[in-house]
Amino acid sequence: FGGLAAAAQGAITGNQALVDTAIQGMAENKQGSVDALFILGTMGRGGAKAGPVVFKAPSGATAQEISQLERYCAACNEALNAGALSNSGRVSTSGALRVQANNAAAAARSNAAAAGQPYQGVAGHVPDTTWTGNAQPYQWMDMTPRLNSSLGGQTNGYPLGYKPTQFLIGN
Repeated sequence: FGGLAAAAQGAITGNQALVDTAIQGMAENKQGSVDALFILGTMGRGGAKAGPVVFKAPSGATAQEISQLERYCAACNEALNAGALSNSGRVSTSGALRVQANNAAAAARSNAAAAGQPYQGVAGHVPDTTWTGNAQPYQWMDMTPRLNSSLGGQTNGYPLGYKPTQFLIGN
């Protein structure tokens, strides 16, 4: 827990360099768990402005949902690396953006059905609109409604303006 303690001390004292160094050390030494990175990345729910985004499978997740979660995180990291996320970090999806995102998902479902490949679940935004600020996602993903709702709900654990450095799967 040395790295975790050092990062906590850095966060408490406002020493961001200590926090960053501790996180890097844990990652390089494979010491910090995904949960530790989650705690450090979201410390204070508004204190940290950047760090990992950790998603957990819903309770009782099926093998299909676990597979979808793995693909979702991989595609989110691809979008991050491609520069497809919002420059201002996590954004609100209320109002006009929510309407536009819902309309885009409806169009994706319609287009897939017209092409003879209808969605079995929902047309999920990948990454979620809250991370891109765009109604049209980096890519669409067919996922169970439960997983889609779970992933969307988990984003509320990150403050507006939070900038993902990576997307991970937690326990």
